[in-house]
Amino acid sequence: MKDLILTVTLNPALDKTILKTEKDIPLSKEKYIFSAGGKGINVSRALDSFKHPNLAIGLLAGVTGQTVRKLLREEKIKSNFINVKGETRTNLTIISTAKKEIKRAIEIGPRVSQVDMNRFKRQFQNVLKESDCVVLAGRSANGAHDSIYAQLITLAHKTNVMTVLDTSGKALSEGIKAAPFMIKPNLMEAEEVLHTKLNSLKKVKEAINRFHQMGIKIVVISLADKGAIGSNQREIYHARTPKLSVKNDVGCGDSFLAGFLHSYCGDQSLKKAMHMGVAAGAANLNNYIPGLIDRKIFKQMIQCVKIKKA
Repeated sequence: MKDLILTVTLNPALDKTILKTEKDIPLSKEKYIFSAGGKGINVSRALDSFKHPNLAIGLLAGVTGQTVRKLLREEKIKSNFINVKGETRTNLTIISTAKKEIKRAIEIGPRVSQVDMNRFKRQFQNVLKESDCVVLAGRSANGAHDSIYAQLITLAHKTNVMTVLDTSGKALSEGIKAAPFMIKPNLMEAEEVLHTKLNSLKKVKEAINRFHQMGIKIVVISLADKGAIGSNQREIYHARTPKLSVKNDVGCGDSFLAGFLHSYCGDQSLKKAMHMGVAAGAANLNNYIPGLIDRKIFKQMIQCVKIKKA
C-alpha cells in the first residue's frame, strides 16, 4: 500500500489511566480509562486521526496481550502482532485534576527469547515490502539485544524504506550506529548519547550537527514545553506553541511524530512537517488517551504554532 507507515512496538502495554477529580476520593469512585499502549501504537493511533495508512506490529503476550488486541480492534487500529510467552505489561497513569499532577508507574514487560525475535524479524521483513516508512518507537523488548533496533534499521535499508528511531538509552545509542533516516530524542536522551549537557541553543545546534555527521538526515530534538528544534542539514527550525493547559502529557512525542510524518511524506518540507508535528503534540495534551487527536483542537493548535529559523 502506497504511503503506508509501519509502526513497531516491541514492548507494548495495557495503559491504565486513573482520573482523580477530587481530593481523597475513594478508589471505587475513580474514573478508569484503558487503552492499547506503547509508543508505536500511540503513533498509529495519531496517524489514524490524520487518516494516514499505517500498520502496527510487535509482540503481545498472555491475557493482557489479548486485552490489548481487543482494544486495538475496537479502535480500528490496523495491527498484526505476534504472540510470545509471558504477560504483556500494564502501565499505570494517575492524573489528579485537583492537585494538577501526573504520576506514572511502568512495568518491564515479558522476557522474550531469541526465537521470538527471529520470528518477529521474519514478519518485519515481509511487511517492509508494503511500507514506505517504518517507525521504531519506545522501549525494546525485555531480553532483546541492545542492537535490535540497529538490526531492523539495516533490514529496512536493504528495501529502501525510510526509518525513524524514537527510543532511549543503549537502544538509541546502538540504533544510531545503523544511521536511521530520522531520530527524535528529547534533551535528556540526546545528552546521554552525546555525553554532554545541552543547556543552550548553541549547544543544541552543535548536537544536531554531530548527529548529522553520524549519517542521520533529519534530527529533531524535543524541548518539552519549549517545542522542538528540527534540522535536515540544509534548514533548521524551532517550532513551539504558547503555554497550554495539560490534561495528559503522555504521548505528545508520539503525536508529534505522526503529524510530522503525515506532512513530510507528502511534500518533504521540513518547515511544514515541524509545524504540523508540534501542533499534533500540543493537541495530544487535551486527551487522556495517548495519541488520540481531536481534529478540531488540532486545527486550533495549528493557528497557535510559532515557527522560525533557529
